[in-house]
Amino acid sequence: MKKKAISIILAAMMAVTPMSVSAQDVFTSESTLAVETSAELEAGTSSGEKKYQGFTYKEENGAIVITGYSGNAKDIKIPESINGKKVLYVRGMNAFSSPKIRSVSMPSVVEVGTLTFSGCNNLASVYMPKVRSIGLSAFSGSELTSVKLPAVETISMAAFSNCTKLSNVSMPRVRIIARDAFMGCTNLKNVSIPYTISKIQFRAFANCGLTSIKLQDLYGDVSIERTALGYKIGANGSETKIDGFKIYGNPGTSVEKYARENGFEFISSKPKAERFTLKLASETIDYTGKAVKPKITVTYKGKKVAAKNYTVKYSNNKETGTATILVTGKGSYKNCTGYTTFEIIPKPVENWSCSSNKKGTVTVTWKYNKPASSYSVEFSTKADFSDVIPEQVYDPDKTTCTKENLQSGKKYYVRMNVCDMNGRTSRMSKTKTVVVK
Repeated sequence: MKKKAISIILAAMMAVTPMSVSAQDVFTSESTLAVETSAELEAGTSSGEKKYQGFTYKEENGAIVITGYSGNAKDIKIPESINGKKVLYVRGMNAFSSPKIRSVSMPSVVEVGTLTFSGCNNLASVYMPKVRSIGLSAFSGSELTSVKLPAVETISMAAFSNCTKLSNVSMPRVRIIARDAFMGCTNLKNVSIPYTISKIQFRAFANCGLTSIKLQDLYGDVSIERTALGYKIGANGSETKIDGFKIYGNPGTSVEKYARENGFEFISSKPKAERFTLKLASETIDYTGKAVKPKITVTYKGKKVAAKNYTVKYSNNKETGTATILVTGKGSYKNCTGYTTFEIIPKPVENWSCSSNKKGTVTVTWKYNKPASSYSVEFSTKADFSDVIPEQVYDPDKTTCTKENLQSGKKYYVRMNVCDMNGRTSRMSKTKTVVVK
């Protein structure tokens, strides 16, 4: 199945880019994000799928995965839940492939998989406020004119390639833009990329209508790969620079370096910034359901800076995930800035208990821990859990777990943690003990 999936990906890539793409191209380190797709394709074709109002779906780790659509609607709204389970993923090659489809709304979906909408040639509008990652060629060749990606952090290989009507893209949280992501978007004239960006892979904006681009790279931490910006790529793979292409950015950064090395005009967005050093008490903070604003210590050249001399801006600091802190100097520190990140992880399980009411068994109960996707419960006869016996609970709404075949009369140590939909885990709970009947 995996070999078949890979051959499908290669065929699709040849169709959406103006040059051939070899297997060697696909398996370079530059396209790691885009290649991890065989599991997605298999997920969309495995057994155990069910039907709901024209949608094909299955359950995965307590959530609903939409794997296909066979209805005739032009305007589609993907349900937020099915049978009480959240719809969090849309996956499967050509899961939505009808040329009739004009718009898609997916209010609860957090991930769009590989090639999912690539067959929707007339798709003109998409609403996806919670999507965090977009898979390979997910919307390639569609009729999209404007795209808002408020939560997206990763845009995979060729995700919007050859969307020739696409003129506007908003992506305030994006961290990685993979190879060929917007290649061939000939009507894309203006793009502003936020300071959250960490990597732009090669040919990401090749053959676009861009004549300039602005990148808010603060300290040269952005990786900009060859031909990522300002190039046209021919059918034979030839590379031609776009005449008069301009790059706006901060001086002394990788943005300026890319412009200089490729012979593009570099325009400074502001004076060269001096760097603040930011220190947090902890780089991981528990989810609270409210905006998290950890205290920071700001120093400049080894000396602490008073709070009155700078402003602090927190971003993406409510839900679990990577949050950012931007510090901007004032007064005599007006040319100073600082930037750092921290992780918001699920809160540890606190309200839980364990008991043994039946021979050889231990039952663990707890209260739902938002934003849980799954729970991990560990049992051990040793305090250091060196002989741990794990038990996974994939249904986030389930609040009990019973472990059987344990040793009667033996004292067991028990602890648990919680995992969110993106794989971020909480700290372990406090350890409790129980003697098995």
